[in-house]
Amino acid sequence: MNEENLAHFARNEFKRAVADFAKTNPQESLLRFYRRLDAASEGAIQAAGRKPACRHGCAYCCYYKVEARALEVLVIHEFVRRHFSQEQLQHAIDQATHNVEEAKNLSHVEHLATNQRCPFLVEGGCSIYPVRPAKCRNFHASDVDGCKASYDEPTNLNIPNS
Repeated sequence: MNEENLAHFARNEFKRAVADFAKTNPQESLLRFYRRLDAASEGAIQAAGRKPACRHGCAYCCYYKVEARALEVLVIHEFVRRHFSQEQLQHAIDQATHNVEEAKNLSHVEHLATNQRCPFLVEGGCSIYPVRPAKCRNFHASDVDGCKASYDEPTNLNIPNS
């Protein structure tokens, strides 16, 4: 996608987002955005002619630090409330607590260089997949070796993206 097409796409997405906010609540607007983002990602994958190497069980990216916006956290909370058993919830809380304990005495640089399992990674898959944050939706790779290398060497910024 060239710069002009990208700008056109962004303007159209902005218009759709504004219209969604006028019609519905913020959570539903976010879910509609996710559907559009997923469709755009699928279109880009099709246009590239290379299928992602991403498969269930390949969870290297589930150890990256991911930013989730407040609205995304609220949508995840609602999903967890509706779909998780008490045992699943406790498992996620335990993993999140472990991550906090592990990271609390690390410097910012050390924290970024430390792999930590996402609290929602269960048996090689995302337990909140339908409502995973936009950052997670943007992780795609055509070569699992690059993902493994990033996992093995989290401070190496010279690993090519593919």
